[in-house]
Amino acid sequence: MSPEQRKATQDIETCRTQSLGGHVDICEDGCGYQRISYNSCRNRHCPKCQGLQSMRWVQQRLERILPIPYFHMVFTVPHELHPIILQNQQTLYKLLFQAAAKSLLEFALKWRRSRAEVGFTARLHTWNQDILFHPHLHLIVTCGGLDQTHTRWIHSRDNFLVPVRPLSKIFRGKLLDFLKRLLPKTCSVSRQISNTFRNRMPFSVLSGSSTARNRWSTVNALLEALSESLNT
Repeated sequence: MSPEQRKATQDIETCRTQSLGGHVDICEDGCGYQRISYNSCRNRHCPKCQGLQSMRWVQQRLERILPIPYFHMVFTVPHELHPIILQNQQTLYKLLFQAAAKSLLEFALKWRRSRAEVGFTARLHTWNQDILFHPHLHLIVTCGGLDQTHTRWIHSRDNFLVPVRPLSKIFRGKLLDFLKRLLPKTCSVSRQISNTFRNRMPFSVLSGSSTARNRWSTVNALLEALSESLNT
């Protein structure tokens, strides 16, 4: 656990408790009622302190939502790459976004049963439900998109957007290409990454509809769920 993570854990545990002190509110109308309010930690990772920020994030996303069905997609990388990502988080998180975005946009536009320019919102999560390091991207994707002239909307079937296996291979290739451009071939990190890709470790893309048949009954519910981990 890094010093930043250790501090975030400690702040979350002590947030709005006696450990951080507090103040007393007293009724000025003469009843004498008192209420003790403990101070918050104000850590950007704290779910208590960032509740308002999460609500604002959801509202901003909802303002851009179209009145159509949406798909929920998850892009993951092999756990063998986790140590490398952990040591180069800012750079490699950016590459994850770029690789996922280019893979989805290009494949949806070229695939014969789609040929549409889809829209999406992407969120990075760095931990799984067991609070273990597990960087992955959640994408909320439109069920269809604009044609190449941007004059016609092409609808997709409610329960299918694009095949995920070829999309996973494209994502794998894009990420490898970005990494090769970033790192010199002689460095140890580059050799470790090359071995990981050579062994064909699993790069997965999961997809599900946001219609009533899926766990997320509405795109609103999915956005709210993602906002709970807004800072992870």
